[in-house]
Amino acid sequence: MLDDSGIRRRVIVISACHSGSFIRALANPTTLVITAARADRSSFGCEDRRRWTYFGDAYFNQALRQDMSFTRAFDKARRLITLWETTERLVPSLPQMAGGEALGAPRLNMN
Repeated sequence: MLDDSGIRRRVIVISACHSGSFIRALANPTTLVITAARADRSSFGCEDRRRWTYFGDAYFNQALRQDMSFTRAFDKARRLITLWETTERLVPSLPQMAGGEALGAPRLNMN
């Protein structure tokens, strides 16, 4: 469906538990994929009382307000999420990023 849309340069952000499972199917040199969690991990902060999930708060609400680079903002958000999860003694969600090489996206060290 994305290929049929004619959109050739894409940034896809998926904020959901186990969202890393989409990376292999979607990421390529012209498609940067950013996910809230590794394929085998949950993400956090989905409670009704919260305005943002952890990933949404860290990436959209904080990091992208400070840096318009998708990849640098991702790195900042990932560090912030790690801090929050460590403080709350949660199993790390391990946000992921892949693809986008043709978009000029610098590669970050992903674990």
